[in-house]
Amino acid sequence: MSGVVGFLYRLEWANPYTDPPGGMPRVMAEIFLKSENGEGARIPQMMMELHEPGCGFCVSVRAIRPPKKGFTPEALASVRQKRLRRRLEKKYPLFADQMFDEAINERPAYFLEGKSEHDEGKRRVLQLYMEEYERLKGIEGQLIVYGSERDCFASLAMTNK
Repeated sequence: MSGVVGFLYRLEWANPYTDPPGGMPRVMAEIFLKSENGEGARIPQMMMELHEPGCGFCVSVRAIRPPKKGFTPEALASVRQKRLRRRLEKKYPLFADQMFDEAINERPAYFLEGKSEHDEGKRRVLQLYMEEYERLKGIEGQLIVYGSERDCFASLAMTNK
């Protein structure tokens, strides 16, 4: 796995359609471990000690990659124009210039300024990922427990009744 910085191991509620019993958190514990060569290590022993099979929680693993930088609006506009011209010249070689001008006149913000109606959503998603990435770098190697070990065993007892 190229580009992988590390792996996030979580003890989390296994069923996405139900909530954990007794108001317990969906994520019981987590630990982020860096990876030297992009390969995942075995599940940490301290995470396995918290896990009790059958209690409704599972150990999940997620590869963490560094956030993408993205294009500047000017670079994005340039790429969009080049792609449009290439597409039009391939499909309509005789009318490519005329159709190129029409497309740019129809959507000048998209092709000249590098803006679209989805930009704000993309920016927000990237910002959330950056925040999560920084948070994980700050807790590297630390086991964070959000619920107590007894909570897991209590949920097992409640579901078996």
